[in-house]
Amino acid sequence: MENTEYGKPALLGKGSYGEVYKVRNNNTNKKYLMKTIGTKKVDQAMFQNEIALMKKINTLSSPYLVKYITSYVREKELEYIIIMEYCNGGSLKDIIDNYKKRRECIPEAIILRFVKQILLGIRALHNNNIIHKDLKPENIFVDSNENLKLFDFGVSKQLSGITSYVETTKGTLWYSSPEALRDEEYSFSGDIWSLSCILHELCCLEPPCTEEKRLDFVEWWKRGNYKVDVIPNSYSKEIKDLIVSMCLRLAMM
Repeated sequence: MENTEYGKPALLGKGSYGEVYKVRNNNTNKKYLMKTIGTKKVDQAMFQNEIALMKKINTLSSPYLVKYITSYVREKELEYIIIMEYCNGGSLKDIIDNYKKRRECIPEAIILRFVKQILLGIRALHNNNIIHKDLKPENIFVDSNENLKLFDFGVSKQLSGITSYVETTKGTLWYSSPEALRDEEYSFSGDIWSLSCILHELCCLEPPCTEEKRLDFVEWWKRGNYKVDVIPNSYSKEIKDLIVSMCLRLAMM
């Protein structure tokens, strides 16, 4: 079903399966996020699963998860459309890039506030047996109060009350857990691994690895060879220990 309720979209970002835009409702003049997904890239069942999961997430009433509004199909454009609440602060990736351009470190107090908000979003998901599976700075949006909200649940998975592991669907390379890279079953700890990579990037303004042999790096990290001295000296021992403790959660499993 076509929908002309929303005006001309402004591109905010692109992913493997589609794009994210800022749009304005023609009737209320209110801004929203619009996610478009090509019907040739994702089948209808996968699209419906994502919608069902987002509706479930809406019921969690967490301020750290982007809210679902509505969805429809653009048949002529061969696109699935998802409308979500608008976050006018851009993404966490935008914040990292802005500090990098200014050659400034992100203050530790801000990093810790960001990590706390991400963890609260993760906790809301995990408490309801949902694994995000694709946590990265581009999938974390910022609202007008500079609060972070987890976004893009296209590869997320809701587990049954009995199961605590899920067959992997790879997320983004640099933030994927060891299990995801090996196409093995993994559990909630995969999201914590991804957060350790995000925390490293918040401190260093770069992902922990930019090499093609990502799996070799993961094995190196899991063996406890992560060197906290790559973190700038302006940051405390506590924040460095936090990175190590999160990435080692998977090493001990």
